[in-house]
Formats: sequence, C-alpha cells, structure tokens
Amino acid sequence: MSTRLLWICVSLCCLAAITFLLIRSSVHVSSSQRSNEQAPEIVTEISQSALPPAQANSASTVIETGEDARSTLAAPIAKSQIPAPGSTQRAAPMPGQPFPTKSPDADPSQPVERQAEVWSYPPLLQQNASNNFVRAMMNLANARTESDRYRVLGEAAKSDFIYGRIEDARNYARELLSLDEKFKDEPWRDGNAVYNGHLVLGRIAAEEGRMDEAREHLLESGKSTGSPVLGSFGPNMSLARDLLQSGERDGVLQFFDLCRRFWTIGDETLTLWSEDVKAGRMPDFGANLLY
Repeated sequence: MSTRLLWICVSLCCLAAITFLLIRSSVHVSSSQRSNEQAPEIVTEISQSALPPAQANSASTVIETGEDARSTLAAPIAKSQIPAPGSTQRAAPMPGQPFPTKSPDADPSQPVERQAEVWSYPPLLQQNASNNFVRAMMNLANARTESDRYRVLGEAAKSDFIYGRIEDARNYARELLSLDEKFKDEPWRDGNAVYNGHLVLGRIAAEEGRMDEAREHLLESGKSTGSPVLGSFGPNMSLARDLLQSGERDGVLQFFDLCRRFWTIGDETLTLWSEDVKAGRMPDFGANLLY
C-alpha cells in the first residue's frame, strides 16, 4: 500500500513539473510576441533647414524598425516634391526604328516644354528612380567636405535631371566638373565625374535645343579615363540616344569609338550599336539608358 502511494506522489510531482514548464514556455513566447509588436519605430528626417537651397525640397523620411535598425525608404518622394506629369513628352524611337534626319538647333528664345523624364518610365523603374533620388539627396545633404560632394554630385545631378529639376542638375554638374579639375592630381580621382558631369550638361543642352553643345559634351564625356563602373556596366547612353533622336550620327559614332578605351569588354556591343547607327536604326541600348 505504501509503495502504491509513493508512486502516486511521484506521478503527481512529475505532472506538476511538466505543467509548470509548459506555462513558463507559453508566457515567454507571449512576451516575445508583444515585444516584437511594440518595437518602437525610430524615425529620422532630413531637416529642410539643414539642406542647401538646391536640396530644400528633397527631404525624405527614413524609418528604422526593430533591433536590426534596417533603413528603408518609407516615403521616397512626397507628391508635393515631384513635378506632376502634365505636358506632352517627346516619344523616343523604339530600338530598330529609324531616327529622324539631323535638325537645326532650336531657337533658344523659345521656351522648351518638358515633362520630367521619369514619368515615361514603367512603374517599377519609377519607384527605383524615386529611391535613387532620395538616396542621392540624402548623400549630398550629408556631404561635409568638397571631396565628399565630389563623390555624390554625379548621382544627384542625374536624379535631378530625370525629375525635371533642371537648374539643380545644371548646378550640380558644373560643380562636379569644377571639383574634378581641382582634384585632377589626387590618386582617388576616377572618370565618373567627367562622364556624369558632361552627360548631364549635354542632356540639358539637348533638351534646350542646343544640339551642337550637346554633341560637344557627348565627346567630352567619352574622354573619361574610366572607372570600375564604366569599365564593367558600361557608359550611360541616354545623351547618345538624345542626339540620335535629333539626327546626329557622326558625333555618336565618334563617341562609341572613345568608349572603347575604357569599356573594353563592351567592344562587341559598341560595334553592334555602330552598325545600327550607320544603317539608320536606333540601337537597343537596354540597361545602359538607366545607370
């Protein structure tokens, strides 16, 4: 009888211990879930008053959530900060289609109506451009020295251009080329500055109808000494496309030959593009219109 009673006591103790462990585990899981649900959001804003005048309307919000504090662009660009689509945009010829014969420079006294280029992009590329715009403006806002600005001005100028912020893009491109001249003897200088500065100024000239000036900028961009990006992904061809749309062929073919010096792995691609141009067709520049 005593043995049976002892086994009953042992069984009851084991059952109590198991129940205790189950309750403790449940409480721990519930506590962890509440902790994750209540993880505070840390919101960091770029103060507009802290930005240079050209960036005052480019402020954005970055949200970091949880222990990883991973930053995401919560509101890439507020609608009030982006020019709304309105005016008619000139449609670019599709690859393989003939481009027009060369046209004379437009009358500079006539205003040029232009919609921000980004609105011609597919939705996914619009979002990507929006993220790039915010990143470029944030990097520029955080640049404290001339060398810091030198490294980020190119992306800022390109982003401003596709969003129709022409004067900001012009100023950033000019500043970039000025700093490139100042830093020409520095070992860390690369060819991105020359390429991006002339790319943006050339695209602005083309938009404003100064095609001869746009052609000069195209050829100057081709004189870049190159960089890891230019040597791998290749050069941005948006200015070359702009000039082809106006009927300029010879300058674009010269530009392709200049690019062979720093984009050696793209030699075959440049040859195909050259053949298209000589045949009067618009080349398929693909991703080289985007970066």
